[in-house]
Amino acid sequence: MPTGFNRIPEELCFDLSFPGGCGDTVCVPVQVEPRVELPNMFSPNQDGINDLFMPRYTYVEWVEWAVYSRWGQKVFETSDPTLGWDGKFQGRDVSDGVYFIELRAGNHRDPTVIRLNGSIHLIR
Repeated sequence: MPTGFNRIPEELCFDLSFPGGCGDTVCVPVQVEPRVELPNMFSPNQDGINDLFMPRYTYVEWVEWAVYSRWGQKVFETSDPTLGWDGKFQGRDVSDGVYFIELRAGNHRDPTVIRLNGSIHLIR
């Protein structure tokens, strides 16, 4: 699990003060649900716009995802949440078309594991 990625606070603490000088500190555990958004297209044509396919994560601390061709060949795989796919397989540009994504993601504060399957359109 990468450390420091999308860090989630363990708890939130509040300092309370009341008239007359009384006060207290109250801490509550933070419960957050991991979320992932998958763009549905990208254009790795080196124009600096949408050149990298990258899921968007919120409250995610670990991720595993892979990209497959329409024939089921794995063309990209990572467990590094900071890496995206550049539209290459074995150093060569893949063809325009539809590719398929399988993704699992989560965090240590919520037992929910996100499992997403989707498709992306690669257009050069």
